[in-house]
Amino acid sequence: MIPQNALYAGGKKPDKPVIQKAPPLPSKGLWINPPANPGKFFERKVTLVYFWDYTSINCLRDLGYIKNWYQHYRTYGFEVIMIHAPEFEFAKDKPNVEKAAKRLALSFPIFLDNHFKLWDKYKTRSWPTKYLVDSQRMIVHAQVGEEGNAEFEKKIREALVKLIPEAGLPPPLVTEKENRFNSKKCGEMSTETYIGYERANWWGGEIATKKGVLPNETLEFRDRGQRAERGFFVEGLWTNRTDDFEHARDTETLSDYLGVIYLGHEVYAAMNRSEEKEKPRIYVTRDDEPIPPEQRGPDILEDLGGGTYVVLEDPRLYYLITNEDSEPHELKLWVQKKGVMINSFAFANRCLSQFDHL
Repeated sequence: MIPQNALYAGGKKPDKPVIQKAPPLPSKGLWINPPANPGKFFERKVTLVYFWDYTSINCLRDLGYIKNWYQHYRTYGFEVIMIHAPEFEFAKDKPNVEKAAKRLALSFPIFLDNHFKLWDKYKTRSWPTKYLVDSQRMIVHAQVGEEGNAEFEKKIREALVKLIPEAGLPPPLVTEKENRFNSKKCGEMSTETYIGYERANWWGGEIATKKGVLPNETLEFRDRGQRAERGFFVEGLWTNRTDDFEHARDTETLSDYLGVIYLGHEVYAAMNRSEEKEKPRIYVTRDDEPIPPEQRGPDILEDLGGGTYVVLEDPRLYYLITNEDSEPHELKLWVQKKGVMINSFAFANRCLSQFDHL
């Protein structure tokens, strides 16, 4: 699987799928808001089949377009079906996806493709991927990644006119070709960074330590000041898991942390915990200081002493930094509780920050 990074693995965008007929939807399996008859879902309508993951910032930025298209064209025969293909192990759990769907106000049918069977049948290679399917179950357009929404809406409109020739469609919502990854216009941003040994060789997976990648080993890491431009650094007792670093002890003071050097307008982190009853505080610093008020993301809180932190309530993507300047900065997540897991860091430039931060 390719990471959901907008630049993709190695900076190369994957090819569009070459499949012609959409595989049928499964009648069995895990569904949220299940359709009445999955086997006949494509009949007499135009359907957007959306492959996504609820922790993927690229997908979260895309949801506003999908919701708006649905409201704009639903009366003309347009439908949405969402296929949730999990990036992390915790994203396979139905309750976690249900909580995310509720928080994100998603009423569409969602199929949990935990074993990537539909992903493979559709020849999907990246999050997000959109397929436009007509009433004959033919794929009339496919789009990989966040860009190309003006073209995708054009294809929606063409398919709806073929479905109902007499339909008088309202004006399109997206009329201009987007260029939200233009660094000159939108600013620089760091490459998405995955934590954990399975993805250590991916673009952005370098760990700034001589210990290297030791699968499932619990080690006392020492931060000796080494920094990886496309990676992370760590201090304290941690276990290197498949798709995360898991904190391996309880501490009375803020002594253990995991951090990154970043560029970008916004910073996010995917985090999880093993102890469901605990809702630990994860303290967050910017250049070894509490995050200034103007840079605090929606999930950042302040304690009585002025420290900045997030409460790790659910396994999800947390919004840490916003309104950042164009200079590099150092972010640290300070962890005191055993069982806290750090999965990934993601970033956005100025143009990619205009979406609902839910």
